[in-house]
Parts: sequence; C-alpha cells; structure tokens
Amino acid sequence: MDGGQPANPVPATAPAQTPAVHTVKGDLAATLESAGDVRIGGSVCAGVSVRAGGSLHIGGTIESATVAAGGELIAEGGIVGRGKGRYTAGGSLAARSILAAHVEAGGDVTASVEIANSRLIIAGALLCETGHLYGGHATVNGGLRCGTLGSPGESETIVEVGIDETLRRLSAQHAAAIEANQNRIKRVRSQVEPLLAQQRALTAKQKETATELLYEAGELEERTLSLIRQLRDTVAASLAKAKLEVTVALTIHPGVLLRFPGFEARFDRAVKGPIRIFKDGKGAAARIVGTELKENTEVFIKHTPHTDPALAALFRALVVPKPKNEENRAAA
Repeated sequence: MDGGQPANPVPATAPAQTPAVHTVKGDLAATLESAGDVRIGGSVCAGVSVRAGGSLHIGGTIESATVAAGGELIAEGGIVGRGKGRYTAGGSLAARSILAAHVEAGGDVTASVEIANSRLIIAGALLCETGHLYGGHATVNGGLRCGTLGSPGESETIVEVGIDETLRRLSAQHAAAIEANQNRIKRVRSQVEPLLAQQRALTAKQKETATELLYEAGELEERTLSLIRQLRDTVAASLAKAKLEVTVALTIHPGVLLRFPGFEARFDRAVKGPIRIFKDGKGAAARIVGTELKENTEVFIKHTPHTDPALAALFRALVVPKPKNEENRAAA
C-alpha cells in the first residue's frame, strides 16, 4: 500500500450537470420536450407541442401550438393563437404581438406591437408601451402600461389590475373545503363538549365516542389551520407584488372595462392620454383616480363598487374563528 494515499479514499463529488441547450435550426414541426433550455431558429408550426424545463427562445412565430417554458419565453415573430393552444412561461414572456391566444406568465409580459382578443393571466406587469391592447380579457397583478387601450370599434376589452388569478384558483380549490371543515369542527364541539362536562352521566362507551370525536375534530382543525397559514403566506406575497395602476400613452377607447380590487370603471367615451389611472386610499376612503401626465392634473374617472366572489370567498376562509370561550370573554 502506498503510504501517501489514504486506505479508503473518498470519491470526489461530480459537479452537477447542466442540461445542454437543445437547438433547432429551422421550423419545428414535431413535438419537443427538453429538461433544459431550448432555442428554435424558425417558427413553431400549428398543432405542435413544445415544453422546456428552462428558457425557450423562438426566432420565428408560434402558430396555434401548445408551448410551455419553465423559465422565460421569447417569441420574436409573435404568437398567433387563432383561439387554439396555450402559451405559458414560469418567468417572463416577450413577443412581437399576441393574437387570439391564451397566455399565462409568472413574470412580466411584453409585446412591442399589439395584443388582440387574447386571454392573459400575468403575475407580473403587462407592457405594451408603444403598442395596442384591445379585445379579450387580461388579469394582471403587476399593473399595465400600453400605447392604446381598446379600439375605435369599441371592442369589449376587460383589464383587471392588481388582481392575481392564482388566488381565484386557490379559492376554487380550498375556500369551500375550509368553510366545511370549520363548520364540522364547530358542530362536533358544540355537541360533544357539553356532554363531557357531565361525564358522570355518560356510559363508558359514550365517553369513548365523545373523546374520539373531539380528537378527530382537533386533528381536522390543525390540518385546516396549517392550510390557512400557507394560503395567508401566498396571499401576502401576491399582495406585496400587486400594482394597482394603468398607464396609457395615447387613448382609452369606449368599450374598455378597468377593474381594480373593489372597483370597476367602464369607459363610454374616449379619454386622451397620457394618463395614469390608479386606486388611491384604503377602506371607505378608497377611490379610482386619473392623472393627466402632461399637465399633472386630476381626471375624473367614473367608477362603481365591485366585489369579486372568488376572492371574497378566499378572504372569508382565511379568517380563523375565535374559540367559543374567547367569544364569551369578548361579549362580557
């Protein structure tokens, strides 16, 4: 044995392997899946599915395909959805234009020319600063900046700002279940606790059943509270990123509906830009305000209260009921 070497050498840890970039030089006409980054020199043809665990860079156009990127998604030639397929990015998404497409992004969405007749769900901001946004429905947590909003033909254009579609989905998944759990816990305790207060009158079997029911209610309560804590953290993170404002450089056309948390504003006449519209104040003092940016003067924006049923249900579910003994102390 060589005295210069340990008897049992420890093998060196191999460095983590980064997946190689998958490159397609021309158009893509077949399904492609990759764990890493993908670069496509040409276009993604209609009906094709592309999934990249990392970023996805497309030199041409995406045409009515299904495209998903774990990181950023760039489509230099734009997205032409024709009402088909879905286009998602875990990070930001950038395209020359987005037409008749369903787009979802975990970061910002940027389009240089236009966004038309599309469903957009965006955790970040929607940026079409020199272009046109018209038709369709955009739900944008991080605010909007565009050149023109709506169209001279008064096409219905719905834009929700400072609103996170993820929270609506969480409400659909959990709000009703949380409420049902809380009702069950309350019902069991209201029935069993008075019995246990008079244990001498109970048989051994009744005591055992009552104890088991309380134990199950306690476990259900702990699981429910754990879920509520997780959801509260998610809501807090979403609200911290929310930006409740819209900036339009040129014109807001009739047919536009702007929706903020708690309010909505429907435009029945054209409003010239540059203008910034935002939610100001909190609680009963909250209102929607417009500011003409050249003169820095306030512009009246007619708006009405609006309640989002899904978000209202989620926020109700996240309110933890006080234990009965605390309610009694408060009443006293």
